Amino acid sequence: MKYVVRIYGNDPGQYPPQVQELWDQTMADWNKMVEDPYVLLQERLEGKDLPRPPKN
Repeated sequence: MKYVVRIYGNDPGQYPPQVQELWDQTMADWNKMVEDPYVLLQERLEGKDLPRPPKN
């Protein structure tokens, strides 16, 4: 994300279409991980019960 901003600037609306697509997917993944840091592992290891730290 830092690399994209450094190269293309702070306005995703001005990114080339392919970079915009990458940015949108990256932001979607980031927002999922903010909600649940284990979500991407869970998606890739479907059916496996991953241990998680206790919630406070």
